[in-house]
Amino acid sequence: MFSSAATRHSNKGDARYFTSPSTDMLKQLRDLPRGGAPPKPAIYVGWVEKKDCEGGDESMTGLDIVPDIPMARPDLAKRLGVPVQEVRLVDPSLQDHMPTIFVRPNAILLRFGKVNAIITHCKLAVFKRHAMKYSYLPSLKYGADPAEAVLAGVEMTLKSSLDEDVAERDDYDESGGQTTATRPFEFLCLEVCMSEALKSYVEDVQHLKVAVDSHLKQQNDQAMPSLETLQELTQVKTELANVERFIRAMKGAVENVLREDEDMAAMYLSETAINQPRAKSAHQEVEILFEIYQGSLEELTSDVQKMKKDIDYSEEMMKVRLDMTRNEIMQLELRISIMSVSLALAAVGTGAFGMNLTSHIEEHPYAFYTVSAAFACTSAFSYVLLTFLCKRRGLLGRALRLWTPKPSWSPGMF
Repeated sequence: MFSSAATRHSNKGDARYFTSPSTDMLKQLRDLPRGGAPPKPAIYVGWVEKKDCEGGDESMTGLDIVPDIPMARPDLAKRLGVPVQEVRLVDPSLQDHMPTIFVRPNAILLRFGKVNAIITHCKLAVFKRHAMKYSYLPSLKYGADPAEAVLAGVEMTLKSSLDEDVAERDDYDESGGQTTATRPFEFLCLEVCMSEALKSYVEDVQHLKVAVDSHLKQQNDQAMPSLETLQELTQVKTELANVERFIRAMKGAVENVLREDEDMAAMYLSETAINQPRAKSAHQEVEILFEIYQGSLEELTSDVQKMKKDIDYSEEMMKVRLDMTRNEIMQLELRISIMSVSLALAAVGTGAFGMNLTSHIEEHPYAFYTVSAAFACTSAFSYVLLTFLCKRRGLLGRALRLWTPKPSWSPGMF
């Protein structure tokens, strides 16, 4: 390779230099049509925008809602007015992110459970789930696409807010007063996104609760659970642990925002857009909103922990049953061993009398019955004696049943 390269450099005037394989490849690439460049990788987002976006007015005068838009990341970042790195931070198709909430000077980056969105003072971009390369949520199979529910909720909430705003304007115009501002666009979108994310996990927990109760009831009704039942219960327990992990991460994201007064004040994007930023301590609306979802997530976490306790209790009962079965088998083996020793003693005597040696006992008319009775009594005495000694040492106890009566327990007891 190096020698051919040196030859080309030393013979630039030679026509053979322009017919090398690499040059032919470059020529073929130049002959390709200009429009054949590969398209930029696109993501699919649901788009909501206020019609008066450039005006900075807080009132709702109209909405443009598009449920599904294919868009390249640089174009999406340009339309939202955020860096491309911020879009990559929220895009669920790139990395496996845990739930969190980022507050920027002109946007709120929401990665909250199954909802990934970017919110500005007049725009909302919700990332579609079907564009993801993979799902980082094991329970994502439950329920519909959260992005669709977010768009429907935003449309309904903002239009109802628009109707209230128009009605208030009409009332104030007739009375000659001033109209009151409605809730900011970013708060309405933020509340809908968090509500739909929480709702999707509530549905997941309800599905898991039904599955847990069904498996525990089936396991409680059976003397010994089948291998299939145990495998299904293990899968449910694993999925329950993953759901709990994400719920705790969502709760942690909400608590992180509540600890930062500056972030809560910076969430008033509509006021920042008109150069009227909020004071650091003036964030009562945001604080109340996040405290509500903090309580809901805490309640959801308690439900998950209760189901995990039910499964743990069931596993402990299963271990007790297995221990009882194992102990009963060991006692049976010990009794068989004692019986074998007792019969071996009789076999020794029988072998002694079966050696065909003259002892003159065989001439007695009742010798056979007497010797047989003696050996039988010896075997029985040895069995009773060995059993008594084993019971005295605690090796044998009272007879154990394979399955005790069902306890007064039901799923959800703890």
